[in-house]
Amino acid sequence: MTALMSTVAPVSLSDSQPSDSQPSSRWGILMGLMLSGASWLGTPAMAQGLFYAPRPNPDLTQAQGLQLASDALRLGQFGQQEEALNRLALAAILVPNSAEILFLLGGLQLEFENYRESLDALQAARDLDPENVDILVTLGSAYLRQGSYFAALDVLQRAVDLGGEDAGAFFQLGNAHLMLANFDAAEAAYNTALELDPNFWPALNNIGLVEYERGNLDEAIARFEQTIDLNGDIAEPKLALATALFHPR
Repeated sequence: MTALMSTVAPVSLSDSQPSDSQPSSRWGILMGLMLSGASWLGTPAMAQGLFYAPRPNPDLTQAQGLQLASDALRLGQFGQQEEALNRLALAAILVPNSAEILFLLGGLQLEFENYRESLDALQAARDLDPENVDILVTLGSAYLRQGSYFAALDVLQRAVDLGGEDAGAFFQLGNAHLMLANFDAAEAAYNTALELDPNFWPALNNIGLVEYERGNLDEAIARFEQTIDLNGDIAEPKLALATALFHPR
């Protein structure tokens, strides 16, 4: 059976409205003229005007990047994930030192199962903001999805050390222990997640998986049934329950 995995939902950057404005390419065009030795620059005065054109305003560039990131959040809410990804990628270029933009980009890359790109963005975000629990948990999720379980365990342990009230962090820590067959540690982490959020059904479901892996079928079945009682609209515990019920005894 497969353990349930999840990522933390990205946080909003601002309440800005979306914009279709794109960053100015004027400086790039001027540099292209200079490098290509274009012959149509005209009079020396015209050429001087081109060559001494002002460089882009860093504040304006940052504002454009943040606006693109805000637009991306709005697009994602309306299901336009690919366009949101494109805007976040451009925003990360315009504002390369924004941990929040890199975090959003890494989370969306993870949704697209672009694991290498996701890890690159999330690792960069972590380097900029090493004590951000959301970034650490999402980075741990990316490591889990990629199969790097020891790396996931290290990052997620750091996350719970920093954010002891985050049920999602303990849930993902439990997943890392489960994938490494550390069943006691996995169960302890899931139980902590449930103490923090009694309605956190994925943790209850995965305790059932721990019992299943231990060979305790009756306990596993009881946990899956409790999960269904807690959230009957979810397919995963029903499939797990069916697997446990039909397992040879």
